[in-house]
Amino acid sequence: MNTQDPRTEHIPTITPRPRRRITAGRVASIAALVLLGTGGTLGIIAANADDAPADAIAADDFLTFDNSLLDATPSASPEPSVSPEPAEETDPPAAPAAPAAEEPEPEPEPESPGFADGIAPTIHWVTTPASPLHEKDFSCTNTTGTVTAKLSDNVGVASASLVHWEPGPAPVYTDMTLNAFGEYTAKVGPFPAGTVPEGDDHTSVWMSVIVTDAAGNTSEEQVTMTVLSGGCLSLGLGG
Repeated sequence: MNTQDPRTEHIPTITPRPRRRITAGRVASIAALVLLGTGGTLGIIAANADDAPADAIAADDFLTFDNSLLDATPSASPEPSVSPEPAEETDPPAAPAAPAAEEPEPEPEPESPGFADGIAPTIHWVTTPASPLHEKDFSCTNTTGTVTAKLSDNVGVASASLVHWEPGPAPVYTDMTLNAFGEYTAKVGPFPAGTVPEGDDHTSVWMSVIVTDAAGNTSEEQVTMTVLSGGCLSLGLGG
């Protein structure tokens, strides 16, 4: 009695195929062929029968080896590409420096007002010759004399002058000098003929002592002196 399942009746039976084993011998044979460079198609079978049973070697156990792998000329290793070095960056030329602005010159500091000298010199006294002078005449000897003045100032006397009037278009100026006694003196005379008006035997002459200090302050004092007419030889002569 057929007890086979009708559903599997027509399914063919597939006999399992023994799996191939690559033994150490086969690997050695393949390595030897590669080293020898044998061309063509090589069938490689396991060299040691002990490594695998005969029935383990089937027709498809033959391996194909392409010798073009051996004949190919090894290509030269490509040289490593060298990236061009970036051009060295240079700083752009510096712009010409702008001319330095000239510093304005400092304004001079105002002078300190310092001491304001508003005090005029002092004329303490003025003396004229003790005796009257004669106007200029060949017969007279007493024709010159000295005017003396005592002067002072809180800072110092800068100048002193004696001014007198005599016949002529302008007054006469004489510088006074400081003597060893701290007094200012000036010489006067001889007065020219005609100083005494005709018909008179004497006249008064006005004189001024003018003193100035360094600040420009000025003081003045006037004095008079007597001038006698000439003709000294006629004096005291009897007729």
